[in-house]
Amino acid sequence: MYDDAPLIAPDASNQVQCGDECVSAGGECDGETCTFGNTGGQSCPMNDQCEVSCPNDNNCQSNGFTCDADSNCRLDCKGNHTCDNQTLTCDAGATCDVHCDGQNACVMSTISCAAGATCKIHCCGGFGMGVNTCKSSICVGGGKCQFDLFNCP
Repeated sequence: MYDDAPLIAPDASNQVQCGDECVSAGGECDGETCTFGNTGGQSCPMNDQCEVSCPNDNNCQSNGFTCDADSNCRLDCKGNHTCDNQTLTCDAGATCDVHCDGQNACVMSTISCAAGATCKIHCCGGFGMGVNTCKSSICVGGGKCQFDLFNCP
């Protein structure tokens, strides 16, 4: 049996919005996502959705990135030696999804996963096949940390 009640649109005030905080942090709005270039050293604003793209060789090295509390962040390290010696800080309540797809990507990087945070690190550049993706990288802190060597989205 179907209810003849009219459909009600979701309350837009509870949805993540990209705006002034993203731009102030050095990003650009792409729909609801705050996107950053490949320089590193940025911080995703609290309660936001952010993406950092490092598509070229030797991008995003040693600059760090912070995913503020209750934010959803994705870091794409696609080039050779991208995100090396990087520190990704994932604050309480945040979800950090790091994709290390390039050869030798994310080497000697530290994921600081605070209590209450969820951190997934996808090492998809061939770890164990001579290309050293995620080699000597560690996850520290009291959050839920998972290295994924085989299930690469």
